[in-house]
Amino acid sequence: MSSTKPTLKKVTPCFGNSILMKYHTEAINKENLFWHFHPEVELVYIKNGKGMHHIGNHLAYYNNSQLILLGSNLPHSGWIFR
Repeated sequence: MSSTKPTLKKVTPCFGNSILMKYHTEAINKENLFWHFHPEVELVYIKNGKGMHHIGNHLAYYNNSQLILLGSNLPHSGWIFR
């Protein structure tokens, strides 16, 4: 678990939209991920891949076909191993 304070991440959807959607077809670079939070709710679906995520005070591994709902202002970080 991270001993540092999470950073506020600004989430900015396109003008006129209330939803921001990202689709990743490659493994996410670990250097671009950090311990953060945001007021927006986040829904993550992992179709293929496995790895570890850190959500609040919970640290766990995940596998293919995972659906994760993160609440508002909940600190989190995660990455995909292939």
